[in-house]
Amino acid sequence: MHPLPKAAGAVLGGALLLLFAPAAPADGGGGGGNAMRNAPPSMTQRNYDPTAEYKKGVEALQAQNYKDADRAFGRVLQSLPRDANTNFMAGMARAGLGEMKDARKYFEKAAK
Repeated sequence: MHPLPKAAGAVLGGALLLLFAPAAPADGGGGGGNAMRNAPPSMTQRNYDPTAEYKKGVEALQAQNYKDADRAFGRVLQSLPRDANTNFMAGMARAGLGEMKDARKYFEKAAK
């Protein structure tokens, strides 16, 4: 694990306050029909529960386990690529890993 840069540490410290009551990503909605509702599961893509993965990511961030947090938020973003909360948290995980350029991309995507 890389030590957290001072600037990221300040951001991370403030963000940890948000982790006590994070908003879980929405699991869809909108009511659009799905003609393949009874289709067999894909053999090429794993199915992850976005809400459970988001929770795992939050717990990993709280434990400063940035690699597991990054992995969990990446799984959520496979299903919900434009979710602002998840993009922000993925940015926090990348910042914790010392990958500031990638972190910035996630923060910018979260702000859109």
